[in-house]
Amino acid sequence: MKLKAFIIFILTFFLLDAAGWAADAPHLQIRKKAHKAYADGNWKDALVQYQILCLKIENDPGMVGNDFTRAWQCLRQLNRINELDAFRESVIRRHADNWRLLRDAARSYGQNDHWGYMVAGEFHRGHHRGGGQYVNAIARDRVRALQLMRQSMGPAEEDPAKSEVAQFYLEFAGYIQQHRGTGQAWRLQYLTDLTRLPDVELGYA
Repeated sequence: MKLKAFIIFILTFFLLDAAGWAADAPHLQIRKKAHKAYADGNWKDALVQYQILCLKIENDPGMVGNDFTRAWQCLRQLNRINELDAFRESVIRRHADNWRLLRDAARSYGQNDHWGYMVAGEFHRGHHRGGGQYVNAIARDRVRALQLMRQSMGPAEEDPAKSEVAQFYLEFAGYIQQHRGTGQAWRLQYLTDLTRLPDVELGYA
């Protein structure tokens, strides 16, 4: 009986210790600060914390996609959407095996501002002061979203959360049909080359 009580005590100690460690995990503390800054409308402070969560520390694989999405929204609020592309691709490289993050990155391409300006040979997404050639990235963004969804398929297939995986495929189908509505359904007759990104195009689509 004493041995049984001792074993229960030891197990309880380790469980409580593990729970305390989890509560003190750096990503939880940083996320708490980030969420507060976000809720208060302190977009710049929130962005810094979300960038740390996405790029600088070990993070919960199930949460990093949401952290990235919050960072994206902060950039939008700060009118710094021209910084999104470089930040997004850095996050993708860091979390290349995380299918949920790749899905959320694809979503940001699908729901993004698809226009900007070419300045000195470089694409600047969104508003730009000081001239430049107006261009759109509709086709380019669609292909990049499809690339990311295809990259996600292998890891997603191995995930036991099958209802979430099913939703992933519904979203994937939506990107295939994107910008191919009633008036442009004929475009679905053509295969999309996912081995290369199209160039941005001059003017409006």
